[in-house]
This record gives sequence, C-alpha cells and structure tokens, in this order.
Amino acid sequence: MHGTTTARRSEPLGLFWEADGIAIAWQDPSAPDDARAGRVPILPRALLLSLAQLSHGRYRLAFTVAAPGKAPDTGTRSFTLIP
Repeated sequence: MHGTTTARRSEPLGLFWEADGIAIAWQDPSAPDDARAGRVPILPRALLLSLAQLSHGRYRLAFTVAAPGKAPDTGTRSFTLIP
C-alpha cells in the first residue's frame, strides 16, 4: 500500500485488487472453488503502470471490474504526479 496520493513519474505505480469469483481474461488461472469453505476463491491481482510518459499534474485513475450477469463495479483514486 502506498501511503500517499503523490507519485513520481520516474517510479512505476503499482495497483492491487481482489475479486471474488471474477475471471480476468488475459491471465486468469483455473482456481477451483474452495469446497471446504463452500465459497468461490478470491483471486488477488496486481498491475504495474509506467507513468514516465505523462506530464506532471493531477490525475484520476478509474478501475472497473465486471462479471457476467452483474453490474460493473468501479473504484477511483486521485493522485498527483510529480517530476
């Protein structure tokens, strides 16, 4: 977890999220249901973004997760990009 809403252009920005039972098309493993708990597994994911080509300033990152038959869920975070 990044303890601030300021990011440097020279450093990649890491994103982390968890989604219960949602497949991610480009790299979803075939995780079996957890029969002991009777639940769909929670699949953690991470993504590293390069900000080097962006100008410094204020940005808003929106991240949307969607599952078949369910309404999409979007989270947003604002941050300031510094040189």
